Amino acid sequence: MAASAAACRSPPLLLLALVITVVAPASALQLPEYIKACSRNDPDLNACAYKNALEAIPNLIKGDRQYNVPPLNPLKVTEIKVSGGEGSVGLDITFSDVSFHGFTEAVVKETNFDLANNKAEIKASVPVGQLLGKYEVDGKVLLLPIKGSGDANITLTDLDVDITVQWELETKDDGKEYIKPVDSDIKYEMSRAYMYLDNLFDGDKLLGDNTNQFLNENWQEVVKEIGPALAEALSQVVTLVLSGIAGLVPYDEVFPEAV
Repeated sequence: MAASAAACRSPPLLLLALVITVVAPASALQLPEYIKACSRNDPDLNACAYKNALEAIPNLIKGDRQYNVPPLNPLKVTEIKVSGGEGSVGLDITFSDVSFHGFTEAVVKETNFDLANNKAEIKASVPVGQLLGKYEVDGKVLLLPIKGSGDANITLTDLDVDITVQWELETKDDGKEYIKPVDSDIKYEMSRAYMYLDNLFDGDKLLGDNTNQFLNENWQEVVKEIGPALAEALSQVVTLVLSGIAGLVPYDEVFPEAV
């Protein structure tokens, strides 16, 4: 049974840092050759955007430093930090040196561009998403204390994400308007989450194995706590790609009057 949908809007308890080298070109760039423009006057704009997105994804996954798009296979994240709440689950957990795998199999299901309101919605699915990295945790799950640090492996299956990005048009020194993402919102569902935290309780195998079993038996409660942070990482990827390209290519070339 799928986990209930959840929303995440710039969570205050989340710290997420993406690895990327910012390139600041001296002048505006044209769209990369693997991305085709759609006319803003096209009555079938969303059909055009969906088709072009499918064609562009294989190249985007490789990354494009010229447009500040990081490689997505895997996506490197320096740190994801979650501070626990006061409920039955309260995890102070930090993931570091994280690699997200699975984007090569991501499927864009729908794109909706509302140019009048400077908004875009992207629906996508990832059959199997995997987080590999280091962790440090101190907290509880359903009154069970959890403490340790070591290697982490979290696998999410049938991950569906619905990402909405809001932008404003910014006029730069060259007098041209550019898209500047200012907000993002994400909803997500998954059918299952599997996790393994190595070296819990200073390597106590019995306690560690029992705790990992408990975490997997109660995965939905754990996902409520750390799921928004992981989903926000996916949202940041989309925002990063949009801002990387649209921030360097003028709006009139991203969405020209005619193609």
